[in-house]
Amino acid sequence: MFYNEELGKIDWIEPLKVPEGIRSCYYKYVCFLDSDLTRDEFKQRLREKGVNCGGEVYWPPLHLQPIYKELLKTRGGDFPVAEDVCRRMLCLPMYTQMGMDDAEYVVEKIRETLSKV
Repeated sequence: MFYNEELGKIDWIEPLKVPEGIRSCYYKYVCFLDSDLTRDEFKQRLREKGVNCGGEVYWPPLHLQPIYKELLKTRGGDFPVAEDVCRRMLCLPMYTQMGMDDAEYVVEKIRETLSKV
């Protein structure tokens, strides 16, 4: 897949690794920003270049959803790995009419944005 190949060549961003023997339907294309980057700021910079990233799969993480906070008394810091992963998660554009030119544009704008980090 194009995103996997191209993002693998770029510092500061990493595609989600799909385990061997598993096929993704790519309902969302998930990747992860380096922990030194701020997702909302990065998304805003991409938006300014015409790239709109979709909503993240899980934000806030499950244990910080209101019902679990109430029922289970969970709070920030209870699951630091989940919080870190969710904070760094980014969903790149992915839709049925998306062509290779669109995907190339997205990657180009990611490179431009990250070159200024």
